[in-house]
Amino acid sequence: STLISKEEISDYFYSLDKNIAIPNRMELVSRWILQELRIHQQKEKSKDWVLEEVELLDKEDFLQAYYKNQLVDEDDFSLEEDILREEVVKRQFAPIRKQVKRYAFVHTLATYRQMFVSWKPHILVDEWETIRGLSVSNLDKRFLTWEDAAPYRYFRDKMIGDKSQRAIRHLFIDEAQDYSAFQFAFIKELFPYTRFTLLGDINQAIYTYASTDNPLVPESINEKHERILLTKSYRSTKQIVEFTKKFAPGGEIIEPFEREGDVPSVLQLSNKEDLADTIIQFITDLKTKTMKRLQLYVKHWKRVTKSSHY
Repeated sequence: STLISKEEISDYFYSLDKNIAIPNRMELVSRWILQELRIHQQKEKSKDWVLEEVELLDKEDFLQAYYKNQLVDEDDFSLEEDILREEVVKRQFAPIRKQVKRYAFVHTLATYRQMFVSWKPHILVDEWETIRGLSVSNLDKRFLTWEDAAPYRYFRDKMIGDKSQRAIRHLFIDEAQDYSAFQFAFIKELFPYTRFTLLGDINQAIYTYASTDNPLVPESINEKHERILLTKSYRSTKQIVEFTKKFAPGGEIIEPFEREGDVPSVLQLSNKEDLADTIIQFITDLKTKTMKRLQLYVKHWKRVTKSSHY
């Protein structure tokens, strides 16, 4: 049966002063619901089902209730029964109270969806109708896209209160080129008193849109910061770096590490049908070449260890 209807919760929420912030009103609603639940608990305590549950309590449960309530008069059976009834009802309502404290009565996903259904933005962005349709369709399937994850969390925090981390003083973010401007703004709100170290390469961005207003791009930074540009590449051979930096914006400043290797080759195919066979042949040749190198290394290692042994 319904203890407190959604209409009653809604009426109480909207009866509160509108000048009170929404998260604070949600907290007041939570307290009100807990108070209402206490009234229901008292009503349930005298019912027959509670006594049936009391009779099913084991000795350990009885002793726990006995000492918790400091029952001193062992002959007062009416007081004993009242305490045990109280304990049974409290246990039955405990999961509900736990859910209320977690704000389970707030349907944030449905409210977030409603924003795409009825909200009319003051500044209409390009493709808004398409974005709105896709978002509603995904939310109906209880699916959040990568783009919606951070906005949804921000929206949820504005409804039931944020969880700002005020104790953390420094935060490192790797692969920062794959974060959007909104995600960075949200992270900064979560860590308002934190210094940041962002590591990344804008040329390695998986999501091309993320490069817009990304803090790794000099033009997008409007606050005090120190930018350290690492130009030497230790990942690839000198030949690969010299080849690839011609394609990367600002690639002329990349310094290759003195590590020699084969010069990359460019192969042009006349049709796509030959692509798979060509790749397979390249892999086969590479495996054969690698195996020959490995055999030479093993032979050299055996020769060195044998000479050092004697």
